[in-house]
Amino acid sequence: MIGGITTDTENSYKSAFYQYNLTIQEWKNITNPSNLFTFRSHAKGALIGSDFYIFFGLEANSMKELATCYKISLEDPEFKWNLIPILGDNNDLIRRSSYGLGVLHEKVYLFGGTRDLEQKNSLIIFDMSKNPIEYQYFNEYNNPGSRMCHSLNVVGGHLLLFGGDRKGEKLNDFWKLDLKTLAWKFLSPRGEVPSGRSHHAAASNGDILIIWGGYSVEGYLNDAYIYNILTNIWYKVDYSSESVPSPRTGACMGIGYSMVLIYGGITYNGLSDELWYLDLDTKSYTQLQSANDGPGPIYLAGCKCPSDRTHRLFVHSGIGPNEIPSNGIYIFNKSYMNWTKLYHDQDNLQYARGYTKIFKVNFKYVYFGGEGINSPDDSCYYWNQTSNGFYKFGVLPKYIFAAAQECFGTSIYMHGGGAAMGENFRWTVPVSNFLYVDLISACVGNDPCTWAWCSSGTYLSNNVCEICPSGTYQPYYGGTCLKCPKGTYYPGIGATSIDQCYPCNDGTYNPYKGASFCLNCPAGVTCPAGSSD
Repeated sequence: MIGGITTDTENSYKSAFYQYNLTIQEWKNITNPSNLFTFRSHAKGALIGSDFYIFFGLEANSMKELATCYKISLEDPEFKWNLIPILGDNNDLIRRSSYGLGVLHEKVYLFGGTRDLEQKNSLIIFDMSKNPIEYQYFNEYNNPGSRMCHSLNVVGGHLLLFGGDRKGEKLNDFWKLDLKTLAWKFLSPRGEVPSGRSHHAAASNGDILIIWGGYSVEGYLNDAYIYNILTNIWYKVDYSSESVPSPRTGACMGIGYSMVLIYGGITYNGLSDELWYLDLDTKSYTQLQSANDGPGPIYLAGCKCPSDRTHRLFVHSGIGPNEIPSNGIYIFNKSYMNWTKLYHDQDNLQYARGYTKIFKVNFKYVYFGGEGINSPDDSCYYWNQTSNGFYKFGVLPKYIFAAAQECFGTSIYMHGGGAAMGENFRWTVPVSNFLYVDLISACVGNDPCTWAWCSSGTYLSNNVCEICPSGTYQPYYGGTCLKCPKGTYYPGIGATSIDQCYPCNDGTYNPYKGASFCLNCPAGVTCPAGSSD
C-alpha cells in the first residue's frame, strides 16, 4: 500500500509504503526515508514479477494530475523508488487520477479517470517490457454516456437505446449496440425523430421499435413514433380515433402479433390503471375493459407480449400508490378480455421492486436490482412460476435502478440509471455504467440455470448463443434458426418472427429457402411479388 490521504490534518497526504504479511497478518512500514517520491493520492499500482509500479495520481500540493510512473523492486532490501521514463511527445494527454487499472502479462491497461476536473473514458495500454515504457492511446470510447429512465430494446439483432434524462436535460439521441463486438454507434435516422423525453414506453417487434409518451421539458406526452431498423427511418403515428390515451409518463407497452397494448402510467390526474389498444393499421386507439381486476394503478411497470401469437400482455413490478414498489405479475389475455394474477403479495414486499424490468425466461421471471423499499438493490432474483417462490442467484457489482435493460441470448444488458451513495438514492445524478449478466455463468451451486435457454433471434452453438444469420428467424426460447420460405428474403440478422421473411418485390424472385436477397427476373418474364420460381 502506497500513498493516499489520511485523517492527519497536518499532513494528510502520505508517501509511506507498507507491506502486509498474509502469513502472520501484520503490516510493516518499508518506506525508505531517503528515497521518497512525489506525494500523491487517487493513484493505483501494478505488480509485474517482483517489480511494483505506481502510475500517475493527484499531486498533493498543486492538486494537479501527474504523468509520472515510479518502480520499486520488492527484492531490493533498501526499497528504492526509480522514476521510469515513458516514451511519448505529449504525455500531458495521459496524466490522470481516479482511473481503473488492470494487468495482463507485461501490459498495464488504464481506463477512464479524471484530468483537470474532467472525466475521461479513453484507454491507455502500457507495454512494461520496453524501456522507456511505450503506450498506445485509444481515444474517447464512443458511447451514449450517462442517463436514466431511457429505453433499451432488441431490434434486428441489435440493441437500440433511445432518450432518457441527464440532469434535467431530456434526450432524443439514438444509439445502436453491435452485440458481437459490444461497440456503440450513434445513429442519424431520417424521418420524424421523436422529441427529447424520459420515462417513455418502448417496445420492439421484428424490425421495428415503438416509442410512446413519456416526460418532456413541456410536460407529459401521448404521441407515438415507429422506427424501422432496415430503412433507418422514424415516422410519427397520426391517430385517427377520437378517443386517445391522455398524456402520461411511466406507462409500459408491449407489441404482439398485430397489436400494441399500453398500460398504466402517471397522468395529470394521478396514477392510471387504463389499458389501451393501438391498431397500427387503422391508426386508432381503443380503451379495453376487463371483467376482473388487474395490477391496479401503477407506473414504470414492465410490459412484454410473448412471441407465441396468443394476444397476451405480461405486466409486472412497478411503482403503485404512495410510491410503494409492487411485486405483482399479471397476464392480460386480449382474446378473453381478462386478467390472470400469477403472483401478488401485498403483505410481503420483500421482493417488491420498482425502476427495474422483469424478463420471462421459460417459467422463470428474472429481475436485477431496482428500487426496493426505500433503498436501492443490487440482487439478482427470479420467481419460479412452478413452485411460486422467489430465489436469489447473484449480486450485481453496482446498485442498478432507473436503468435501461434488455434480454438477448442468455444475457441481461443494463445501461445507465441513477447513482447511489451507500444505500441512498441520488436521483439527480445519472451514471453511464454498461454491464451485462450471463444467466448461465451467474448461477452457481444447486441451481446451474439450465432453464436459461437462448432467446428468440439466437441459437445455441458450442455452448454460446449466436445470432441467427440473414435469411433465417427463430421465435422461441431454446429454438433453432429456421430458413425463410421460398419467395421471401430477410437481409438483416437476429429475426424473431416469420413475419420478417419479406416477400420478394415485383420483378424479383427467390427459388431458395433461407435467402437474404431476391434475384432479378429474367428478361421477358413477369415476376409478381413473392415469386419463388
